[in-house]
Amino acid sequence: MSNRFKRAIASLGVSVFALVLALGFSMLIVALTGNDAGEAARAMWDGAFGNRAQIAGTLSKMIPLLLVALGWIVAYRAKRVNIGFEGQILAGGICATAMGLHFAGMPILIHLPLAVLAGVAGGAMWAGIAAWLWARRGVNEIISTLLLNFIAIEIVSWLVRGPLQESTKTFPRSGPIAESARWPSLLDKTSLSWDFVLAIVMVFVVAFVLNRTTFGYRLRFTGANEPAARHAGIATKTVTAIALIVSGALAGLAGELVDPRRRVHEHVRQLLGQLRLRGHRGRLVGPEQPDRVHPLGAALRLPASRRRPHGGPCRGAVGRRPHHPGTRHRLRRGSNVPARPPRE
Repeated sequence: MSNRFKRAIASLGVSVFALVLALGFSMLIVALTGNDAGEAARAMWDGAFGNRAQIAGTLSKMIPLLLVALGWIVAYRAKRVNIGFEGQILAGGICATAMGLHFAGMPILIHLPLAVLAGVAGGAMWAGIAAWLWARRGVNEIISTLLLNFIAIEIVSWLVRGPLQESTKTFPRSGPIAESARWPSLLDKTSLSWDFVLAIVMVFVVAFVLNRTTFGYRLRFTGANEPAARHAGIATKTVTAIALIVSGALAGLAGELVDPRRRVHEHVRQLLGQLRLRGHRGRLVGPEQPDRVHPLGAALRLPASRRRPHGGPCRGAVGRRPHHPGTRHRLRRGSNVPARPPRE
């Protein structure tokens, strides 16, 4: 048995153990509150996998989350932290929506690929801004990707009240996207469409690129030891910038794939509600060391992570510093870095 296979089995075992442990604690809390843990478990199962429609809904919600997980994996293999997936999704959704609205009348075999490419280009362009700032100006990508989220949100707010607003000018939303720019249904009378197949294909594409190509080797080498990679002749800045751009492109693809039957403001709001607490910062990919996560592992973990979608405004998701009770560290004025604790 090869070492790689042993590591894969060990990683899968840790993930399964974490899932079982989390479900066990959840059922324990339900039981301690005086409710029936078995009934809660059955309700959870029925809500996600109870019938054909529920399974289709679970797989449909998995699609954008899977693409965001792949984007995180690509960026973190270069040890870059991309927390701008919301903005990149919005940028991809804007470009795909514009393509779907203003180029109607084309056959689906032309219009749909163009909409997909527009979404990918939008996400890549938005992530490219942060990549350029990091490579040329030394701006931390965590700060730039975070702040670009707010800019993308305001751009969407302006577009649905201006250039992309529906024809009656009554509601802040776009008009309906052309049928030729929508993915056909995979299962009749369900929300699952053929974009599910594209998302699964992307899992294998990302896995192949990371593990079987020269670029993947350079990317992994750069993330493992950047000084050594630079000494070996690898253009580490270029490789890292490309990783951030590819990460954004995958998020932009997620923005194009989110239920295109909806108008732009509706499906973006639904997606951001799901991503705020579960999608970014590596929480989809499981372990505390996301650089070791395989894309196939991310795809296998996601169906078990489906829960009730979270609502609320998207501004509450970003820019909030967690509060840790009991800490006495003060913040230096004008800084986000905790001051040193006083000596005892």
